[in-house]
Amino acid sequence: MNPSDVRDPRLEPLLTHQPNQLTQLLSKNIILPNYQGRSIANLPATIGTLLGADKNWQSPNLAEDLLPFQQDVDNVILLLVDGLGYMRLQEELKTDEAGFKTLLDKYDGDCAPITSIAPSTTCVATTSLWVDGSPAAQHGMLAFSMLLPSYGLVANTLFWQPWGKLNARYGELEEWNIKPEDFLPVPSIAQNLKRQNVSTTAIMPSVFTSSPLSRMQMRGANVIGRENESDMFWQMKQWLDDSPSKSYLYAYFHTLDTLSHRYSVESSLWSAVWSDFVQQLGGFLKTAKDQNGGKKTMVLVSADHGHITTSKETQHFIEDHPVILSHLQMMPAGEPRMLILYTKERQASAVMDYVKNELADCFYAVPSQDALDAGLFGTTDKLHPETRQRLGDVLLISKGPHYWASKERELPFLSYHGGLEPEEMIVPLISFYLE
Repeated sequence: MNPSDVRDPRLEPLLTHQPNQLTQLLSKNIILPNYQGRSIANLPATIGTLLGADKNWQSPNLAEDLLPFQQDVDNVILLLVDGLGYMRLQEELKTDEAGFKTLLDKYDGDCAPITSIAPSTTCVATTSLWVDGSPAAQHGMLAFSMLLPSYGLVANTLFWQPWGKLNARYGELEEWNIKPEDFLPVPSIAQNLKRQNVSTTAIMPSVFTSSPLSRMQMRGANVIGRENESDMFWQMKQWLDDSPSKSYLYAYFHTLDTLSHRYSVESSLWSAVWSDFVQQLGGFLKTAKDQNGGKKTMVLVSADHGHITTSKETQHFIEDHPVILSHLQMMPAGEPRMLILYTKERQASAVMDYVKNELADCFYAVPSQDALDAGLFGTTDKLHPETRQRLGDVLLISKGPHYWASKERELPFLSYHGGLEPEEMIVPLISFYLE
């Protein structure tokens, strides 16, 4: 779906947000992160402001037109739906088979478009949500896999293990004395809120409660495990009943992302899961509103990224391009849709020339430092000391549905994310004000 086909005037700031430097590097067809007030990086400051904790945030609040109520509230709930793209959601709204539009109308809710960040991938995006609003350039979590110069290795940041090592174990980097709790140089949202007398709770799938990524991000939060989606909504209601005034709850729903990768966002299963989610959300809102005890609660539903449909025809194996490999000092890292290349000295231009000559319809070839300096990964104020090295020398950013794979680690996914196309970059900001 083309964003211009969706008749929502609030899409316009996202479609026209093209800083001059980035426009010269990339096409006008892509969606850039709007860190100035229309991205998920603006959620931490907004949540803090809603709860009366408006100090020490590294990104500004969301633009005022995105939230109809920005007054002081007692509780804020952020329900993060992994992989829920705004463009895909618009298709559901056309038919309203799941009853989502009906739910918005019933509870005077709003559904506005905002952007993810770069790259549009879970470990990077959720880190910005879980810190003080710092974008990737500042917190240093820059991709699913990236070079860690201080340790002399490329790390898989999601599974916390050496990237490319055969039989690497989940969490193995801790044996290298790389502790998740010490990895980020910026405070968590929970730590920042606690200093301003606001408590933070996270409801996570039980298998993730003590994962390296959760421990890295959720420093200072009370983390509760849940078994399924029904358990999640039940615990959300229990939290609302028991929570003190001035408290924040984060709940994570990952099923849509898993199924989107496996079956694509076009599958009937996607619609069925979304329909079940809407029903359970509606039940929660009804109970919360009827038994709110006079509390003023803001319920936000958003996503880390969307998905773009891919196929085997749009898959590219790095092994099929020996010219690129010949100019590298190590294997690529990054994302399937935003590959990071670490080139040999003075050989970056040769890689970019090859891509522009042989793969121009499939990928942008962009100098990593130019993209960084132009603001793709957020402001370079307070830049993480290793950001420039972690980003390597060249970024290969996908055009349309194209993506990179390795024959050693081929993943038979039917949709991906991590790039800058509208389907993966535009996510919803759904809001319900309960009083």
